[in-house]
Amino acid sequence: MNRKFWSLVLSLVLMSNGLGAALAATERPQGVETFVTEQTDASRVSLGKMTGFEQEGSQVVFTAQNGRMAVSFLQDDMVRVRMAKAGEEFACDADDVTGAIEKQEDEYAAVAVSVREENARVVMRTESLTVSADPATLALSYYTKDGALITQNSDAAMSYDKEGEGKTVGFVRDAAGVEEHFFGLGSSGEGSDFSTLDWRNQAYELWLEDANIHAITPLYYSTAGYGIYLHSAYHGQMSFLDDPYELHVDGGELDYYFFYGPTIKEMLGDFTELSGYMNMPPKYALGVTLRGQSYWTEDMLIDKLGEFYDAGISIDTLGVEPGWHTASYPCTYAWSENFLDPQKFVERVHALGARVNLWEHPYVHPHSEIYNAILPYSINGSELYPRAGFADGSAR
Repeated sequence: MNRKFWSLVLSLVLMSNGLGAALAATERPQGVETFVTEQTDASRVSLGKMTGFEQEGSQVVFTAQNGRMAVSFLQDDMVRVRMAKAGEEFACDADDVTGAIEKQEDEYAAVAVSVREENARVVMRTESLTVSADPATLALSYYTKDGALITQNSDAAMSYDKEGEGKTVGFVRDAAGVEEHFFGLGSSGEGSDFSTLDWRNQAYELWLEDANIHAITPLYYSTAGYGIYLHSAYHGQMSFLDDPYELHVDGGELDYYFFYGPTIKEMLGDFTELSGYMNMPPKYALGVTLRGQSYWTEDMLIDKLGEFYDAGISIDTLGVEPGWHTASYPCTYAWSENFLDPQKFVERVHALGARVNLWEHPYVHPHSEIYNAILPYSINGSELYPRAGFADGSAR
């Protein structure tokens, strides 16, 4: 099994469990309290009627009454779509960058794209996809090479808020005539309780401020055979509550990548190519993990691991919860009295065929020996970074 295979497997795990590219959100907009932003057609401005288009290589730029739209074919089955209001440029500014894109647009090989006006639409074709734009609204429809509809924009297509910097793109739910279900998005964020698998009839807030510090990955896969990655670091929402369903960002550029599978393996392969392959982890990291309770002592952990060993069940990693610290949430990174001989504990685990995984947290307790040394490198540089629910400040 090669490196690319394991990268693909891990991409699926990261997509489902939210350990993928973390969303480095900008300052949260004032007045945003709920995770579903109520909008009305009257509060938005659509791009409007097309006034022209121009092809340059694998990219087609459309101009309209109220802005522009760039459609870039990175691969035969992968499209990047961006919107700019009138007078704005497409290039993302520094605050838009998520840090998730490894392979830039100009690093992809040129894709042969034919562009024609057919049946009152602008039709763009590759070997795998046909994408058509409605001149009345610039709504895009995505088809297979055989002409089967995959999905399409709603009538409003791409729009921006009359007040503020919010931008939205809508998609017709169940556009292909079958009920769609949506998977991915990571494991945390407002609206997530770590139990949601299918996001149909659910809404998800793209924001990181909860104490768990789990990752948001604004990538989802539809059972209609496509995936979408919303490339933004701004606060936003992905709402699958209604038809049409909508993707909204509160600032920056509206920028998304469309992947056609039709399988999740193929779609994740394209996303991994875009976001970059991770280094190959040790094999035990991909194996079976046993995690104990936070209050368990070293003897309790060894006893439980021994039960599996005696039963002939191989455990690759023993996960030790934050009770190994003298204090946690935030952490001290110092062994507690539950582990009187840490070196011997590790040796005992190894003797049972497992490795030790120590739980940690990106906040350092003021009582930690490393606190003063790490403080200058904290998010604030020279002052404590308090967290909600903690009496003490902590450095991150």
